[in-house]
Amino acid sequence: MRADRVRHLVVVEDGRVVSMVSARDILVDAAAEAEKHIRGLEADRLVMTTNTGAY
Repeated sequence: MRADRVRHLVVVEDGRVVSMVSARDILVDAAAEAEKHIRGLEADRLVMTTNTGAY
């Protein structure tokens, strides 16, 4: 999308337009996935720290 300077894509199913996806939609989804991954790493770190007896 960036290379072709396209900000919106049409989603087609069985030859019919069913939706549109924007570059922002993709970025928001990617950021949410990254945040979920980071929170998981933080939770793992907390468990490791707690299990060693260090507080």
